[in-house]
Order: sequence, then C-alpha cells, then structure tokens
Amino acid sequence: MFTRTHRTARREWGRGLCPQNGVSQQRPSTCRLGASLAFLMLVVVLMLARPIAAADIAEARALVSQGDYEAALQTASDAIAANTYGEDWWLLKAEMEQTLGRYSDAKTTLEGALAKYQWSIRIRARLRDAARFSGDATLAAAQVPAILEQVKASAWRYSDAESLLTLGGVSLELGVDAKTVQDAFFRRAQRNYPRNAGGALALGGLALTKRDFALAAETFQAAVQTFPQEPAAHYGLARALDSSDREAALAALNRALEINGRHIPSLLLLAEDHFDAEHYDEAKGTLQQVLDINPVHPLALALLSTIAHLQNDSAGETELRTRALSTWDANPEVDHLIGLNLSHKYRFAEGAAHQRLALQFDADYWPAKKQLAEDLLRLGEEAEGWQLADEAFQRDGYDVALFNLVTLRDELEKFRTLEDEQFVVRMEATEAAIYGERVRSLLHEARDVLCTKYGLQLDGRTTVEIFPNPDDFAVRTFGLPGAGGYLGVCFGDVITANSPAAVLIPTNWESVLWHEYTHVVTLNLTANKMPRWLSEGISVYEERQRNPAWGEKMNPAYRRMIAEGHVTPIRDLSGAFLAPESPLHLMFAYYESSLVVEHIVAIYGFESLKLVLADLREGITINDALERRVAPLDDLQVGFDASVQEQLAAYAPGADWSDPFEMLSPSASPEAWRDWIKANPGNVAALTTYAQMLINGRQLDEARDILKQAVKLNPTAGGPDSAARLLATVYRQLGDTANERELLLHCVQHDSGAFDASLRLIELATEAGDWQAVHGHAVQALAVNPLVPQPHRALADSAEQLNLPDEAIAALRSLLVLPHDNAAELHFRLARLLAAQGDSIEARRQVLMALEQAPRYRDAQALLLTLVRSNTAMEEKE
Repeated sequence: MFTRTHRTARREWGRGLCPQNGVSQQRPSTCRLGASLAFLMLVVVLMLARPIAAADIAEARALVSQGDYEAALQTASDAIAANTYGEDWWLLKAEMEQTLGRYSDAKTTLEGALAKYQWSIRIRARLRDAARFSGDATLAAAQVPAILEQVKASAWRYSDAESLLTLGGVSLELGVDAKTVQDAFFRRAQRNYPRNAGGALALGGLALTKRDFALAAETFQAAVQTFPQEPAAHYGLARALDSSDREAALAALNRALEINGRHIPSLLLLAEDHFDAEHYDEAKGTLQQVLDINPVHPLALALLSTIAHLQNDSAGETELRTRALSTWDANPEVDHLIGLNLSHKYRFAEGAAHQRLALQFDADYWPAKKQLAEDLLRLGEEAEGWQLADEAFQRDGYDVALFNLVTLRDELEKFRTLEDEQFVVRMEATEAAIYGERVRSLLHEARDVLCTKYGLQLDGRTTVEIFPNPDDFAVRTFGLPGAGGYLGVCFGDVITANSPAAVLIPTNWESVLWHEYTHVVTLNLTANKMPRWLSEGISVYEERQRNPAWGEKMNPAYRRMIAEGHVTPIRDLSGAFLAPESPLHLMFAYYESSLVVEHIVAIYGFESLKLVLADLREGITINDALERRVAPLDDLQVGFDASVQEQLAAYAPGADWSDPFEMLSPSASPEAWRDWIKANPGNVAALTTYAQMLINGRQLDEARDILKQAVKLNPTAGGPDSAARLLATVYRQLGDTANERELLLHCVQHDSGAFDASLRLIELATEAGDWQAVHGHAVQALAVNPLVPQPHRALADSAEQLNLPDEAIAALRSLLVLPHDNAAELHFRLARLLAAQGDSIEARRQVLMALEQAPRYRDAQALLLTLVRSNTAMEEKE
C-alpha cells in the first residue's frame, strides 16, 4: 500500500550552478548576487502567475464540461506553446486528443510532458492509455512499474487530489483490496479536496463496478448537489438508477446531455437504451454522434458491431469489430461489451464466446470473467460457470452480484433435484416433496404439446429452478435481490421461477411454467434471435390455448388503455417492456403482444407464424420476416389496429365505462350513489361501488339485484374485485348455495388465480357428494397454492371415491409433509391404498407409523394383522 511520508520537502536550488569565470568564492560575487536576484524574481513571477494559470485551466476545463473539446485542445496547445508552467496543460491537451481519437498525438504530447515533468504519475498513467491505443504495448507496459518506483521514492509528492485518484485507479488494477482503495485514496481525495469532483466521481464509479447500485446512487445524488454542472455526476446517477428507477435515470441522463450534448459516456448510455428497446436506427444515430467526435471510439464501434450481428450483417459486424480494435488490437473491453450486449438479448452462447475472446486478450480481465460465469450458468453449463464465479469472487469479494450468486449456491445445494432424461428440476426439499411431481408432470406435458406443435426436436435437458424466497429468485435471475414483478424467466434451456410461497397475490404456477416453457421452445427454434414482444406474445398466446382462464385477457383496465390510445405500435412493442410507466403498462405490453400473435394466427395462419420463427433463426430481421411470411409491417399494423378496435367494441358493449369517481367521491353517501346510478344505469364501476356500500350496510337483497345488473353488463369479468365475485359472496350470506356455486364457477372459468373460489367450490361439492367436481376443483386449487392442506385432502378424498389410487397416494404423501393433526389417519389411509396395490412392505411401514401415533387405532391394527398374515402365507407358500 502506498503511504504518505510526513516530512518537509527540501529543494537545494542552484548549488554550484554559477560559473566562476575566475572570480573568487570567498565572498558573494556579482554573478552570485545576480543569480539570487534572478531566482527571487522568478519566484515572485511564479507566485503572481499561479492564480492566473489556475483560472485559465479552470476556464479550459469549463470548455470540456460544455463539450467544446476542440476549443479546449486549442487553449491547452496555446498555453504549452507559451511555455506556461504546469503539467495540467499537457494533460488537458492529451486528454482532448484522446477524446477526439488522436491517440498518436496524445502519445507524443505525453512523452513531451514526461520529459518536462518526470515526477508526474498522472502523465505516466495517461501515457499508458495513449500508448495502448497507439500500438506501443512496450511503452504502455512500462508505465505502472515506473509509477510504483516513483511513489516508492517520493511518496510525499503525491498527496494532491489528482495523484490520489491516479494511485487509486492503479491500485485497483493491481488487485489491491477495493475497500482499502476507497478509504486510502478516493475518500481521502474527497475529504481533503471537497471542491474537486474527482473524489465523489471515483467513489461512485467504484460502487458501479461492484454493482452496488444503491451506494452508487447515494454517492452520485450527493455529487450532483455539490457539482450541478458536472455532466459526469449526472451520468453516474443515471447508471446507478438504471435498473431501479428508469424515469429518474432518464432524467439524470437528459440533464447530463443538457450540460454537455457531446458527453461521450452519456451518449453511449443513451445508445444502449435505444439498443435495449430494439430501436436500432436510433441507437445508430446516437453512436454516430460519438463517432463524429471520435471516429475510432472502440465502444461505439463495438456496439455498432453488435447491432450488425443482430441484423445478420456478418460483413458489417466483422468490419466494425476490426475498426474497434484498430487502435488497440488487444483491447478486452471491445469483446466484453459485444458479449455483454448480446447476453442482454438472451444470446448467451454468442455472448459467452465474446467473453472468451476478451479473456484471450487479457486472461485477468475480470469483467469478462464475471460475465462469462453468469452466461454459462444461464446456459446450464454449471460446472465451469460456478468455477469461474468462485475465481472471480476470490479476486473481487466486493462485487455485490457475485457475492449474492456465490451465497445463493449454498442455498441451491440444499435443494432437492428431480431429474430424468428431459428435465432437471431443483426445488426446496419440502416443496419438492409436496408438489415436485406435479411440476414434472406439467413440464412433460408442455414439452409434448409445444414441441410437437412447433416442430421442434429438443435433444438436451431443460433445467427448472423454483425458489421459495423471491430474493433468491432475483439473485439467480438478475444478480441482485429485489427484482419484483417477475414470476418466472427463461434463458433458453434454463428456467427460474418463484414458487407459490414467494408471491403475495395468488397466481397460477402452472400457467407460469407453461409460459416459460413456451419460451424454451421459441428461443430454441430461433436460436434466441427473436424480439422481446414476439417471444412474450407467443408465450401468453399459448397460455390461453392451454387453458382459457390462463394468460392475460381483456379487462376493464386494458379496455381503458386501448380506448385512451395506449396501444404501442408493433415496431416499438419491445420497448414497452423496457421502461413501462407502471406495472399496469407492463402487463398491458404482454397482453398487446399476445393480441398481435393471435391476429397473425387468425388472419395469416399458424404456419405463417412458424415460418417467421424459422426466418428469425436464419438471422432475418423481424420486419423482413413479417413481410416475407405475413405482411409488410405497415399493413400488419393497420389490420391489427382494426382487430383491437373490434375487440374493444365487443367487450361488454352495453356497459358505460366513464369514470364515476370524476363525479362522485368514494366517500359520498349511498343515497348519492343510488341517485347517480339511476341516471347512469350501465356504469359497472358505479354499480359495484354502490353494491359494496349496500353489503357493508347488510342490505343484501338490494346488493344482490345491483350486482346481477353489473354481472349482466360485463359477464366475462371474474377477478377478485369483480361484480361476480361480490355477488357470490352475497349469495353465500343469503344462504343461496345454488346461485353461489354458479357464480363461483363463473369466476374460476375466467380467473385462474381464484384460489378462494376453488376452496369454496370444494366445500360445496363435498357437501353435495359430487366427487368428480371435488376432484376438479382440488386440481384447480393446487395449480395456485399447493402449500396448504385443504386441496390435497380434497384430492385424496375424491381420488379414493373415484378409484384413482395413484392420485390418492400422492395427495396423502403431500398431506403428511404439510402441517397436520391427524397423522394416524393419513398413514392408515396410505397403508390401505398401498396394500391394495400390492406394496405390502411400504404398506406395513405406513400402518406401523399410524399405530405409533395412535396405538389403539383398531382399523390400523386389523390392517397390520392382515398384512402380517398375508406375508406369512406367502413365505409358507415359497
């Protein structure tokens, strides 16, 4: 570690510098007096000149902040030509030359600067970069050792802010502990030089590299308050907030570009936003702005190469990558960035290949090693993936995503694995025992149905991991906890999902897995070369094909969005997933995407959809594939818009969809609502609100009549807040079980997450002795929440009555895992079923466990006696 030596600097100016010319040294000579006077005059001049120079350099730096790089370069060049003292001018000149892509000029400038300021570690650090991008690897490699030698010899020189920041950067490259660097260099620079933005920017940048976005956001928030005109602070804030608050991130990015419209890091981030939204023309336009500043900017060219790859322009991809490496042919960041952005498009295999190329350039380039580990884990190549994750974590224990990932592995090792030739399913052990086989059964059904339907021959196994802890799911999926709103994610051959224990709102886990397995099929069909909207649209469409109650369907909220013009054009649909205004807008993007797919299939045929997928696999862009197999995008848009309007008109056509709360407060009196409804009898929202008031006032007959009117107006609504659900509650309170049952059946037909309705239907069907209905409702309930005993008990009871012993056995085994207070009965019933199937050994074990719980259980005693006699008879016969 570099330390500061506390000592006084002593400079011995002019020892023996004056030529004697035969003059005696016994007393001060005229020459010596002249030299002393000259030295004093020089000191005075320097002292007077220093504030002016500081002011001049500040003005030049202001030009940089405003994006006038050419003017800043000219100012620095003029200062150097005028022999203005200070390394800052040389560094500014070189910085501007590098910014403008003039790397050889920068190298020449810095070599000249180093001859003049040999002690400057800042010059050497920048020279290292300039030499790299000028093809002088030898010169570049010499700079860090030289910096270390200089600091070792004269540590006292390097306590200014810029030197501390330089030493911090070098220390990080050398693998010094990040917290040590943070405290010894970056915080020290911030503390000692609070008017210098560098310390705050370095601290925020360090947090970003460690993927500690919360800390980065906090740091940059403070920085933008202190340095409001510093574009780098606003840019850093945008990056920190990008994954958590898109609106605030875009605001910060826009502010950075308002200050400096040519701020290259901000332009690159904006281009990445366009790239993520699949707005490739806009991304190219933004990247061209970067290239107008620096024609050989490696990261701009790398992103353009990635776009060319995605657009099946192999020649352009190669040419752009070659240009990106033209200045530094071993630059690992080029392939790392290409691979990273390919992985963002779920092209993990191609992304991993580029990370390997980056590591060929620099085997210790840790960003590539980290990303390769994550890519491999998403590809299911777990042995190498975990090994790389371990290596990276040993090198960088402060990386938040790596720490989370390595910690998660300890949890995964506790999971139970259910595997066969086609699937590897990992679940928490207790959950696996309760419904693991139901998961496998559904996955096999999905494979059989969907692979056959789409003509896919899938040879490898699919890995499915189901997490009871939503933070564990988020870490496995995104690297960081707290990614709410996602039920499942598919990477191609790996699916991650939240278990029913992890979700707050009842959700049908079977529909989630069906949705994700559809992604397995379509991503394999296209080699992951499909836009987000089409991938999600097909998955939601296939949910509804499997079960009409699954998937997104028209509802009052979606109807309102369509009526208000919130339908996104097809060409922009992928962007609707990137930065939705609200969770509702995100769900509407899923729904709208499924409508596009439904429209294509209905008008052009399912085979056309399959041909589009085949074209995508060959690298044909989505617009070209649609034009070849379906219709030109503009024509498709016109037809789709008409289809959406037809669905809008067909949804509850007699209902009044105006917002009653614009006229009345929710707290208005029931009389006020009654009078308003008389004038607006078709308003479903008003009818439902008024009915709830009547229910609260125990006016059940009146509430029933109002709700019947609302259900008639909108018969397909069945969600938890629907009139149908309220009406079922009213019928129950009135003791009208026949109508209650009818309404509950209506609800479960339209809402696959209606768990409470399924449980109530189980009760009603059990009372009626309708075991077939009990069985069906139990299956429906288990598809939502298999972690409570009621549906398992109903399934066991109905399966026994319907002579379905295998289902009854599975249900009883699940009940024994769940909390229960009738263990003896469960073990006995299980033993009886097993005995009937001829499994006397397991039957005997179960009946003994029943007797262990209840020694006087006569039926269990009798069954044990029967089993013993049967076993004895068999032995005697043998």
